[in-house]
Formats: sequence, structure tokens, C-alpha cells
Amino acid sequence: MFAPLEASSGKISLPEQEEFFGNGDFILSNFALSPERSYNFNLGIHAEKPALFVAECNLFYRRTYDMILLINTGLLAQYKNVDKVKGVGLELDARYSACRWLNFSGNMTLQNFRLFRQSRPYLRGGEA
Repeated sequence: MFAPLEASSGKISLPEQEEFFGNGDFILSNFALSPERSYNFNLGIHAEKPALFVAECNLFYRRTYDMILLINTGLLAQYKNVDKVKGVGLELDARYSACRWLNFSGNMTLQNFRLFRQSRPYLRGGEA
């Protein structure tokens, strides 16, 4: 059994092709998108008894700036940058081996992501 502590900072995610160019139907292009920047902290614990069970639990905290989010603009939608998003979550994973040919496994993820200190009106329910 061990408890790894992991922290990462300065992660950058570039916009995907559909986020820049749209899909030609109901998603508009947006060439003004900025890359996402995020800071992540993870804490996990792993327990196992060989050939019987494995269990893992991870907690995480993430703060994202310029998150790329699909925003409904009426009939059409468009990907836009969201100033600030913070979130916490829990991941659980377990596997049990009843015998050599029968395994049970399952996983679960709980996430709670929230906007904070927003200055853009379309994220508060107003007009863009």
C-alpha cells in the first residue's frame, strides 16, 4: 500500500481542430481562442493483495484559465475561452478476482467544476 503525491503546474492544452474551425453545420469557427492553462494537484492511494484485489482512490484539484468551452449562442454554438474554472474530484477504482476466470471491476468519478470571478456576460446568462 502506498500514497503517491503528485503535483503538476503549467500544463498547456492547445485548441483542437473543431474548436478553431467549427464543424461546418451548427458550430461556428473561432480563431481568437487561446490555449488552456491549468494547475493540477493529485493525491492517491493504492492498495492490493496480489491475485485477489486491487483498489485505488485519487483526489484532485484543478484550476484552469482560458478553458475552452462550447457556448450556445442561440441557433448555433461556438467554442469560447472561459476565464477561470476551478474543480475538485474523486476517482475510485477497484478490481476483485473471485477465481482465475472470474473478475469483477468497477470505477467511479465525481467531479465538481465551478466558474469563479467571471467578467464575460455570456457566462452569466446575459448577451455576448
